Amino acid sequence: MKAPLQKAIKEHQDGNLDAAEKLYQQILAGDPGQATALHYLGVIDLQRGQLSSARQRIEASLQRDPNDMAAWNNLANVMYSLGHWTESLRCAAEVLDRDAANAVALNHQGNALLRLREDQEAVTAFRAAVAAQPRYAEAWSNLGHALLVTGTTVDGGEAEACCRRAIELSPGLAAAHNHLGLALNQQQRAVEALASFQQAAKLAPHMPQVVANCAVATAEGGDSQAALAFLESLPPEKQDQAEVQRAWGHILQRVDEPEAAIRRLLRAVELRPDSVESLVSLGVALRQQGRFDDAVDVLQRAATRCPHDMSILNSLANVLRDKGDLLGARELCDVALQVDPTHSLLRLNRASLCERSGDIDTARQDLAYVVDHPTTSLLNPALLELRLACLHPGAGATAAELRSFRDQLTTVCDKLVTQSRPAAWSLGELRQAAVPPLGLLYDSQDNRKLRERFAEIYRPRLAGPRNELDDRSLKTRAVHHGQTRHAVGFYVGRQQEPVFARCMSGIVNRLEQDSWQPLVFGTASTLVNLQHHLDQGRVQFVEVSEDLDHAATRMRATGVELLYFWEVGTDPHNYLLPFLRVAPIQVTSWGVPDTTGVREVDAYLSSELVETPWGAEASDIDVSLYTERLLLASTLLTFQPQVTRPSSPAQWLDSLNVAATQRLYLCTQKLEKLHPDFDGYLIDILRQDPRAIIAIFADRYGVSVARLQRRLVAAAGPLAARIRLIAYQDYAEYLSALAAAHVVLDTIYCSSGLTAYDALSLAKPIVTQPGTTARSRYTLGCYRKLGVFDCVAANRAEYVAAAIRVAQDDEYRAELQARLHAAAGCLFEDVSAVTETERLFIELLG
Repeated sequence: MKAPLQKAIKEHQDGNLDAAEKLYQQILAGDPGQATALHYLGVIDLQRGQLSSARQRIEASLQRDPNDMAAWNNLANVMYSLGHWTESLRCAAEVLDRDAANAVALNHQGNALLRLREDQEAVTAFRAAVAAQPRYAEAWSNLGHALLVTGTTVDGGEAEACCRRAIELSPGLAAAHNHLGLALNQQQRAVEALASFQQAAKLAPHMPQVVANCAVATAEGGDSQAALAFLESLPPEKQDQAEVQRAWGHILQRVDEPEAAIRRLLRAVELRPDSVESLVSLGVALRQQGRFDDAVDVLQRAATRCPHDMSILNSLANVLRDKGDLLGARELCDVALQVDPTHSLLRLNRASLCERSGDIDTARQDLAYVVDHPTTSLLNPALLELRLACLHPGAGATAAELRSFRDQLTTVCDKLVTQSRPAAWSLGELRQAAVPPLGLLYDSQDNRKLRERFAEIYRPRLAGPRNELDDRSLKTRAVHHGQTRHAVGFYVGRQQEPVFARCMSGIVNRLEQDSWQPLVFGTASTLVNLQHHLDQGRVQFVEVSEDLDHAATRMRATGVELLYFWEVGTDPHNYLLPFLRVAPIQVTSWGVPDTTGVREVDAYLSSELVETPWGAEASDIDVSLYTERLLLASTLLTFQPQVTRPSSPAQWLDSLNVAATQRLYLCTQKLEKLHPDFDGYLIDILRQDPRAIIAIFADRYGVSVARLQRRLVAAAGPLAARIRLIAYQDYAEYLSALAAAHVVLDTIYCSSGLTAYDALSLAKPIVTQPGTTARSRYTLGCYRKLGVFDCVAANRAEYVAAAIRVAQDDEYRAELQARLHAAAGCLFEDVSAVTETERLFIELLG
C-alpha cells in the first residue's frame, strides 16, 4: 500500500476526518479510480450522515474492486441507513457468498431482516454472527433486540443476558443500553429500564430512538409530565425526528390528549413515510379514537410494507373487529396463521373472534394451543387457563356439556383462588383478562358463589392504586360539601352504546337538572356513538383510555360521587374498573341481569316487579342472590320508546312459506338462551298443535345455529321438520317477523329483555315461565306493569297450553292483543323510571 494511502487511513482511524478526507482527495486527484480511497471517502460521508454521497462513492469503489468485502459491508450499512433494507440485504449477501462466516455481514443481514419483519430469520443471522465472532458486542446487542421483537424469549431473560454481554464487551455501546432497557421493560422492571435508557441517552444524545425510549420510559414510570417536559426541552432539530415524534404521540395518548397525539404521529409518518413503527402507532391511535376506516388504511399501508409481520396483521384484525367486521377480522387471522401458525397473540385474537361468532371448536383449539405455547410475557399462564375454562359450550350444547363446563370453571377458580402469595398481574397481562362467561346467565342456577370466587382470583393480583375511596360516607360528604348538584356517572363500554342508548338515554336526559350533573364515561369511539342520543347541553362526556390505571385516575379526577356501570363483566375493562374503586359509590343494574360477585360494587338497582317470584309477595324476595346491596324500584328502570308497527308483515310469512292455515310460534332470543331443557317445550307444542311452525332466528354468522339444529333434530326427530331456523335478520325484517307471528315464545331460565319491549310494542303476546332468578322474570315484570297475566305460566304444561291457545284461537288472541295495546301506555316512556332512579341515587348518597 502506498505511503499516502497508509497515512490517510491512519488519520481516518484516529478520528481526524478532515485530514483523512484531504489526503483521500489528493490520492484521487492522481488516480480517480483508486478503489480504496473512494471506499473510505464514502465511509467518511457515512460517518457525517451524508448518505447519498456515501452510496455513490462506495458503489464506484466496488465497480473497481467487486471483491472488496469491507466495501460491501459498508454499503450494506449505507443502504440500511437510507431505509433500503432489501438492498442492504443484497449487499450482505455479496459478502456471505464469499465468506459465509463473516460476522459483520451476518450482523447487517440480521438488521435488514429485522426491518423487513423476517424476525426469526434475523435471530438466526445474529446468532450466527456471535458464533463467528463471540466478542462482537454490536451483534450481541442486536440479538437481544431481535429476541424481544420475535417474542422468542417469553420473559425477556435471554434478551437481557445478550444485552448485558454486549455491555460487558463494550460499556460505551449506547444501543446495548437501549436494548437492555427494552428487555427490562418487558419484564416489568420499570425503574431499571429507565436507568438503562438514561445511560443510553448520555452515551448517544444524538440518537433519536434512544431519546424517544428515555422519554417513554419516564412516562411509563408514572411521570408523563416530566417526559413531555424533557421532549419540549430538546432543540427543535431533535424534536422534529420521526422516532421522537412517535414517542411524543405515545405519551400524549397516556395523558388523554388524543388529537394532539395523532398530530404528532402524523408528523412522524410525514418525516419517515417508510417507518412501519410510525404507521402502526398511528393506526392504533386512530382506532382508539373510533376512526376505524382511517386506521384500516394506515395499517394496510404498514402491512403492504411488511406482509409477513404478524403484529401488524393482529392490529389490523383488532380494528376490523371494533368496526364490527368480525368475518373480515377472522379471515385476516386465518391467513396470517397460515403463514405463522405459532403466533400466540394472533391465535388468542382468533379465539375471541370465534367465540363471538359461535365457532366454539376453533376457539377452544386456539386457546388450548396458546395455553401450551405462551410465547410472550403478556400471556399469563393462569389467565390463559382461566380463559379456556370460561369458554362456554355455546348454542346447541347438551345438558351434560353445560354441567361439565360449570364444573371445570369451578375447579379452575378454586385452584387459582387457593394459590399462595399470588403475584400481581401487570396491565399488559390484564388486557387478556378473562371475564365471567355470559353463558352463566342462561341456566337456572344461583351464580353468586361462583361469581364471588371468580372475583377473588383478581382482587389480590390487581396491580396499581385501588381502594382509595373505601370510606364511602366520609368521602361522599366531602364531595357534596358546597355543591348543589350531585355528580353521577355512567360508564359505557365498547359496543354497548346501542343498548345503553335505548335503555338509559331517556333517563339520563331527564334527570332533574337542578339536582344532578350526569357524566358519561367511555372511549372516544363510544362517546361519539352516544352523543346524538344524549342531551349534549346537560351531559358531560368524559373520554377515558383503555389503560385501566389511567381510566381510573381520569374518572376519579372528575369528582364523580356515584358511578353506574351499565355492564360489569362483559369485557376486561368494565369488569376490572370496579375493583379499583373509581367512585365512592359504585352500582350496576340490569345491563347484566345477575350479581357481579365483586364486593366493590356497592348496590344492584332492580325492581320489585322482577325480583318478586311469581305467585309470591315482595317479602319473599331473595336478597342472598346478590353480593351487592339490592335496591328496589317500584317500576322497571328503563325509559323505552314504543316501536312503530311494520307495514307488511304478511309478506314475511309468505317468504317463510307459512300457509294461511298454519300458526307461527316465534322465538326471537339469542340461540345460547335455548337451554336443552327448553327443547321439550318446543316438542310438546309441535306434538299438540299439528299446524304449528316454530321459527327461530339464526345467529349473524350461521355457526351456532348449525350446532343447535343438530341438537333439536336429535331431540325432536321427524317433528324437527316444522322448526324453521331463519337466516339472521336486520331490525326491520325482525319487526316484520314479530308482527307476523301468532305468538312469541320466551325462553326459560333467562327471559326476554329488549325483545319483550319490541313484541309488546306490537301487542304481541309472549308466553313466559318465570323461574327462581330475576333474569328469568323480566317478561313477567313487563306483564306486572301492564296488569295482563294470561301468558304467564308456572310450569311446562301451562306454558305449552298458553302458547297453543293464543296461536289457535283467533278471537281470543285478538281480544288479548287489544288489552295489551290498551295497557301499553304505562310500559313505554315511563316517567316514573326517572323519578325512581333518582330516588335510589338519593338513598345511596344519603
